[in-house]
Amino acid sequence: MRLYQQGSFMEFFQLWDEHLSEEVKREVNSQKLEFKLNVFFAVYPLLHQKRGSSGVGNQVSYCKNHNSTVCA
Repeated sequence: MRLYQQGSFMEFFQLWDEHLSEEVKREVNSQKLEFKLNVFFAVYPLLHQKRGSSGVGNQVSYCKNHNSTVCA
């Protein structure tokens, strides 16, 4: 929860990948949740106005490089 609340998407999804099996990740509800989490983390920097932060750019770069079909 701490990473979610802080908007630390890279660390959050690293743990997501480590702790969820591929079988669970293929489930429709997991994919929907992952999509919603990606949306949350994409707008987090805008909602919290972190000056000098490139959070949105980092999220886009992460999505392009992440093996998730949710970001595609």
